[in-house]
Amino acid sequence: MTAKVLFDFEAWARLARRDPEKFEVQRTRMIERIIESADDDQRRRLRGLQFRIDMERRRARNPMDACIRLNRMMSQYFEERFHAALLEPLKPAGPRGAGKADNVVAFRPRKTVSELE
Repeated sequence: MTAKVLFDFEAWARLARRDPEKFEVQRTRMIERIIESADDDQRRRLRGLQFRIDMERRRARNPMDACIRLNRMMSQYFEERFHAALLEPLKPAGPRGAGKADNVVAFRPRKTVSELE
């Protein structure tokens, strides 16, 4: 995707509590904006995925049922695509010191949320 989208969860949660209809309009606009920002191949796939998500939400009896249905859908997708890869045994990289020297990248510790404020 080409567009970066900032997502403020707290703002969206407040809007959902305060004005559910406006939340739904804004949610639909945001989804459409993200889909439109994708290249042609991704756009087609994203529209298909969004259609499936919308259908599962419509079939759901309540919000928790929708959450469970979407979680099941994501789990099934993951399992179909990655299950075989996860079951393959890891192949050793070879004896240490054979070939190129190991490149080790040192990472600085992450800042905590309170350090960022």
